[in-house]
Amino acid sequence: MIDVRARGLSKPRVVDAKGYLLSVRAVEDRLGVSTVTVYGLCARGELTPVRVSNAIRVEPGEVEAFKARSRQGTSRAPVVRARPSTP
Repeated sequence: MIDVRARGLSKPRVVDAKGYLLSVRAVEDRLGVSTVTVYGLCARGELTPVRVSNAIRVEPGEVEAFKARSRQGTSRAPVVRARPSTP
């Protein structure tokens, strides 16, 4: 599928073609989250990014695996919560 006018862009971008890597915006669209959240998921190791020059891309299967883990309530990286400070 090619999304021609996504996000007001005038040039086409590949969103979901077999063998293609997904851009951060395409991952954002698939997961229904913000771009910042996608970068955070990559930084925490919950999504495995592929670096292409200075761009981050994600394999479509990686997004599907993340969605499956999320449905099961599991993730790759443990959630680290800050402890409340005690006086």
